[in-house]
Amino acid sequence: MDKTYKQAIGELQQRQLNALSEEIQRCAPLIAEGATIASVTAQIPDKQLRDLVRHVLLNIRVRFLTEELVQQGMISQEHNDEIQAYLLHLFNFYGENCHISFKMPQ
Repeated sequence: MDKTYKQAIGELQQRQLNALSEEIQRCAPLIAEGATIASVTAQIPDKQLRDLVRHVLLNIRVRFLTEELVQQGMISQEHNDEIQAYLLHLFNFYGENCHISFKMPQ
């Protein structure tokens, strides 16, 4: 049975999301132990996947850091909201330009 174009694209996107999820799950504990994002993603052979994993992990790291700055009283919640909105824009812009169907919900 031949797959439709839409089915084939859907399967490809699902494989990409699965690979992304697997790599993030592999990298997260190493980063929590102190490794850099660059060092734990360097071994990912597929450049597009490596770049995407770095992008997602850096986005998460910056979000956590800005939340910590709010808790410490170093920036206001309003400043954090501006930074988070900008990160959301960057995250979605990256996805659109990589032709990968992921978007953070608003």
